[in-house]
Amino acid sequence: MFPIVANHDVWPVGIQDFSKPYSNEALRGVASAWRLFLDDQALDSIRKYGYYSTILKKSDGTVVPSTKVIGLNT
Repeated sequence: MFPIVANHDVWPVGIQDFSKPYSNEALRGVASAWRLFLDDQALDSIRKYGYYSTILKKSDGTVVPSTKVIGLNT
């Protein structure tokens, strides 16, 4: 499972601010909730800008070679 937030996932719609890194309160909140799914680097990227990339791992923790997941805030 790879979570991502989009512009209509917070209320009021369009409240997300991307003008400065780490300025989006909604993204800081969801990043805390997603610790189960993502590593620290991906979580920091979400808090900073709302998107992330992470290496794809199987459910047993095995890394899938040459494969990344890119989560974009759309």
